[in-house]
Amino acid sequence: MKLKLLILVSIIMLPAVKGYSQEIDTTSSRYFPLQVGNFWVYKSSYTGPSGIPIISYYKTEVKKDTVINNIKYYNIINFYSLNSEYYRFNPQTGHFVKLSGIQECSLYNLSANLGDSLIETCSHKHVYSEINNVIAFGIFTSQKKYSYSYNSQFTTGGSGFRKFAKNIGLISSIASSYSGPYNHNIWDTLIGCKINGVVYGDTTTTSITKISSQISNFHLSQNYPNPFNPTTKISFSIPQSSFVKLNVYNILGQNVETLVNQNMTTGSYEVEWNAANYPSGVYFYKFETENFSEIKKMILKK
Repeated sequence: MKLKLLILVSIIMLPAVKGYSQEIDTTSSRYFPLQVGNFWVYKSSYTGPSGIPIISYYKTEVKKDTVINNIKYYNIINFYSLNSEYYRFNPQTGHFVKLSGIQECSLYNLSANLGDSLIETCSHKHVYSEINNVIAFGIFTSQKKYSYSYNSQFTTGGSGFRKFAKNIGLISSIASSYSGPYNHNIWDTLIGCKINGVVYGDTTTTSITKISSQISNFHLSQNYPNPFNPTTKISFSIPQSSFVKLNVYNILGQNVETLVNQNMTTGSYEVEWNAANYPSGVYFYKFETENFSEIKKMILKK
């Protein structure tokens, strides 16, 4: 009787133990949506010893996916560093990891609960987790904040935080380093993104210069210089307040860059496109409002 009871208990427990060992996290990956074509546009403010902030814009983008050592990774540019590197979400651990050489190192525990702490194996920073709710681009969602601190042989130390919103990704970060009497602060804020084909916010990464306010008709000028390497300027005019789109497409018709995507007042404008991250070839730029649309060709020669 005892033997039968022991066998029965073992049979009941076996599936539970097996299921637990194979449990994977399918939710936490939504805090950093990985899909080819997804991108995030940030406004970056750097304040150094002068105390005067320097404003710039940059774009983080998932360029492609690939299989390395039978594991699928995503090639992301301008994330964590200015380089093009490979990342993935590990569903077994709930960690967002980077491929460093032939080894993986952990950047964030996206499955972290309130108060959890860990050491980022990529940077050896101590990270503490907080969770709350936010509204991002009109979407009510949950947010995970990762606060960190560290000591360095090059500085006296540093601290900061990064915030990830569910179904959006990294929405803001602050990094402060201390070097003697000087502080260096970088504050990055998400201003727009494209997630799984849906555009949120302002995805413009270029500076727009208004040249004139006296305009009588719509007009799109040929870019100058053309051919160019790697920057060129595009001018356009609108005779009335309009929502303006200016997109760049490759020879396959794929949208590779959004230069303008916003409401604009009457006037003539100039936009500079930096194609340093793109290969030589023929590109097209499309100027579009509610009442006007035009396409022109340009050539990038490196």
